[in-house]
Amino acid sequence: MEINYRQFPHPVLSYFSDDIIGSKFEVKFNVDAAQFRNKYSFTAEFYINNKCLLKYIHMKKFCYALHIECAVTRYRNLFKSFSRKMLFNILSDKLDGKVEVCPMIISAEHVNSYRNEMFNPDYGDITFIIKKGDILAVDRNIVFSADKKIDPLRKISSIFTIGLNRSPNAPPIDIDAMGNRVVVLMNKENFERYRILKLDQNMHSTLACVTAFPALISLLETLKSNIQEDEARIGDYEGLRWFRVISNKLNELGVNVHDGDLLNESSLKIAQELIGNQLTGSLKNLEGYITDF
Repeated sequence: MEINYRQFPHPVLSYFSDDIIGSKFEVKFNVDAAQFRNKYSFTAEFYINNKCLLKYIHMKKFCYALHIECAVTRYRNLFKSFSRKMLFNILSDKLDGKVEVCPMIISAEHVNSYRNEMFNPDYGDITFIIKKGDILAVDRNIVFSADKKIDPLRKISSIFTIGLNRSPNAPPIDIDAMGNRVVVLMNKENFERYRILKLDQNMHSTLACVTAFPALISLLETLKSNIQEDEARIGDYEGLRWFRVISNKLNELGVNVHDGDLLNESSLKIAQELIGNQLTGSLKNLEGYITDF
């Protein structure tokens, strides 16, 4: 959300108008995206030199606020505080790519007759009714890029999720790759079996072999087909999280998804390098079940 040159029904302290003169509202904002954590830590320190607005904040009628929005994940949230220093966390899977932060002062409750001694003289002695949630001050938008070094989806296996295919004639297994995660779809019978088996930790390698592994091979084959027919078609996937994760992992292996490198490699071989040797673990687990039996 970006607010600029907007007409409000009441005076607003901002960088784009002279509604309130001789006053300043700014925020110092910092993002800590340390590696090995699954969250972003934010700190914000607000600065304002308008005595009237400060008075209302001290009375807890107005408050500091940060509106955070991510277009890719569609995450939106409003963080509020009566303290000029704000600290909060957001789980890393909530943010991806461009993130916009709008610093504001908003009303925490209804105010019948708001009057600020620093109003532009053009307002004379007019007072204003302020409703809860109204904006009283706004600073410039802050934009940052979510650092996917702490992304929990760095692991290839975690870009997949399992879903139920509700179609009447659903096949045993299928995939939907049009979202940020690849959905491995199963018919009702297989989905119910999967739900039971996944409760057993020892079955996870086996389940990965029959779900994520073939789905990954299918994705690689689709990308190869697109490169052969028309490389531009890969662009249909570039905005999706799963594609970027796979592309980054392939780059680490020295394979550029946008050129012929991928065509010269076996999808089966690449899938094993990306997702790990799930087959050996699966066979060992099955061997253990036979031995126990």
